Amino acid sequence: MFDQIWAYISWFFEYLLIIVKTFPRDVTGLYKLIKHHVLLSYYNLLKRDFLYVFRQNVKRYQSKPCFILDDRTLSFQQVCIIYKK
Repeated sequence: MFDQIWAYISWFFEYLLIIVKTFPRDVTGLYKLIKHHVLLSYYNLLKRDFLYVFRQNVKRYQSKPCFILDDRTLSFQQVCIIYKK
């Protein structure tokens, strides 16, 4: 009987340790999820679509990388030029 109690206590503390170790990651993920949900709701309320938001990013970050593929990067301006063709 003592072995069963000890196994349960051991399992409980291992489970608690996992929760403590992953808590910062989970809180960060939850924050990002809520932030993106609020942003999407805001743009939906203003009736802004994806292209409008993308064009605003092109104006703001012309030379910054937009897509990074294996050994090639495309800036926002390059993607905008490709899109217009």
